[in-house]
Amino acid sequence: MLGPQAGGYVSTVAWPRGGVIFVGYVPADPARLPEVRRLNADGSEFRPVSLPDDPACRRTSYQGFGVLHDGRLAIVKICDLPAGATPSAAYGAVAYDPNSGAVEQLFPVEAKIHPSGLRFNPSDDRAVTAQGASICGTIAYLTRNGVEPISATVTDGQRQWRLDDYFKRRTGDDCSSIGRSDGPDWSPDGRQIAFIGFPQAIGKSGPARLEVPGNIYLMDTATLSVKALVQNLRFPAGVSWSPNGQWLAFSASDVPGHGGGTWLLSVSGGNFVRVSDRTMTEVEWSPDGRQMIGLWDNGKTTWPPETELDVFDVHSITMGG
Repeated sequence: MLGPQAGGYVSTVAWPRGGVIFVGYVPADPARLPEVRRLNADGSEFRPVSLPDDPACRRTSYQGFGVLHDGRLAIVKICDLPAGATPSAAYGAVAYDPNSGAVEQLFPVEAKIHPSGLRFNPSDDRAVTAQGASICGTIAYLTRNGVEPISATVTDGQRQWRLDDYFKRRTGDDCSSIGRSDGPDWSPDGRQIAFIGFPQAIGKSGPARLEVPGNIYLMDTATLSVKALVQNLRFPAGVSWSPNGQWLAFSASDVPGHGGGTWLLSVSGGNFVRVSDRTMTEVEWSPDGRQMIGLWDNGKTTWPPETELDVFDVHSITMGG
């Protein structure tokens, strides 16, 4: 749908109601800030979105998305702090109306976590997010009162850690005593959160924590009980609930017994359906659940990265449950 872009690359994608797709666009020129751009589903009218500067920030940029149930786009706001400040940036979120262009503050600016994206509960008063591909990453809630750690415990054989251990670390801690988690998505009924956990990161330090296999977990939002749905995935990414709550989309370079690519997993039946041989870095659903859009990076050591957006017709799979 959208091929490699001269002078920059796509870092994230969202598909709210209304037929317009939004992407995070990173210019190859490091002097230019990341942008939010919009395009039609056929790839036409690829153009920037105007978003306000925050006068309290040295620089303001926007990267990382979510979709509110009222159709607005939630966008992570990055507030660069004065030169020499520690930390160097703080992060909040705004709601953007694609129809009117109106922008409303959703979550306050804070420095406890750098949200990689936002997934909302049915009432839109709370989102789940992740630190992203960080060596010490975790998932947490965002509310109008700020970051709220999640006290759920993840157990994998003899390995165990709590998701809020991330916030208890001492300065300089290498995180080797805790696991890593990433990529959360809230189920449409609000009862479960799917996320990727890496228990085998326990006992490892530095970049080695990013190389271990991961599991897809389901967390009950009421009881905080956590269970593994799929295990030992190589480089999993893009976990995303279908609008009907029956399927999880995800990518992995290897699914034991199945191989690599982009997949649909039946939450109740456990069966896998391969959508593409390509391993996407992110997968999102169309609002009606009939299509998916995937963000693909060719994986070559080029700068800027050569990214593409691919659209998949999946209604023959998902409409059957």
